[in-house]
Amino acid sequence: MMHDAMIKTVPEAQAFLKNLNASYSGKGDSSHFVNCPNPFDQRPAADLILYRIIDALSNADENTPVVVLLGELHGVSAHVELQHLVATRLQQLGIKFTFNFETPNNTIETYAKTHMGKSIPEYLKYHMSDYDREGKAILSAQMGFAYKPSSPVAKNNLYAFCYKNGIPTQFNDAALNPDNLFFLDRENEQNQRATAKYESLVRDLHATGFDGQAVRNLVIVERALAHAKRLGIQLILQQCGAAHIFGNQFEMKWPEEALCARFKKAGACVIPVFSAVKNHYYGINMVSPNCAEDLKKGVFIGFRDESDFRQGDDPEEEKEHIYKLREESGNETHFNDVAASQEKYKRLAEKQVDGILIKAKQDMFRYGRLIVS
Repeated sequence: MMHDAMIKTVPEAQAFLKNLNASYSGKGDSSHFVNCPNPFDQRPAADLILYRIIDALSNADENTPVVVLLGELHGVSAHVELQHLVATRLQQLGIKFTFNFETPNNTIETYAKTHMGKSIPEYLKYHMSDYDREGKAILSAQMGFAYKPSSPVAKNNLYAFCYKNGIPTQFNDAALNPDNLFFLDRENEQNQRATAKYESLVRDLHATGFDGQAVRNLVIVERALAHAKRLGIQLILQQCGAAHIFGNQFEMKWPEEALCARFKKAGACVIPVFSAVKNHYYGINMVSPNCAEDLKKGVFIGFRDESDFRQGDDPEEEKEHIYKLREESGNETHFNDVAASQEKYKRLAEKQVDGILIKAKQDMFRYGRLIVS
């Protein structure tokens, strides 16, 4: 059931924003605004996101991709658990979707070489993820080996959901330099195409710099749309940091080169999901007034829990926190204890990677090139 009482009109949303601190001030209020009186109850937010998704799918041409930009503050478990809840409901409704994560697309190659000791042939360099069409290799590798993202327990919980339910998943951010993860990989052909309009070809491009993030957005859009098209799936969920959605009005180039604008330019129907975060510098005030119409078509979420968990924090504390989020949200999602199954996921990852290496080798022998179906 939709929590209609929680959905506010634009004037109510404007009044609400005025009563918050300066990080929420500014223009660009949403017609689809939801406040969560219980900061641990994710259901009102999930209701509104599902409403927008179903409405968009009902009205969009079947050949028009529908992209949901799930903005987050990377360390906030509640943001990740909301993504989990939305994905769970979609799966229960039988609505097919792909799930894309703002993580470098060459991550699987890094795991294969550094954690599994595999030798990656030159012809497969930058193409392993193309053979991992459902994401089984990268998901199992991500859960099985040492890398811990922000919100590590919540993220692994979401990865496990995707893995166990066969959700087509990819890491679709720009490839990073394996020797220096602060910079984009200049040898990657997709990166080179994306950077053609910048001066970045003559210098190293920092992944979090202005041009670096603009290039990453181009790659994210290209890979998300190509992946969904290959699989014949219309709905695309794209996890990303909040600043990737609309950019930053105080930084040059951003509004036109952020994900919302880039997906729209590529012909997609876009549903941006933007969360107000009290204790983070990036608030609604950073969004350009030029993005006001896009924000009105999206979902703006008010108060929610903002507990932040990072690499090195106590995983048991985050685990208990996720249990509370689940319980207050009606226990609709399942908790996957990835830490207890880490060795299993390592074995699964090695098996998946071996399968990719064999298939690519066979394709080169038979056809003289890689064949990605």
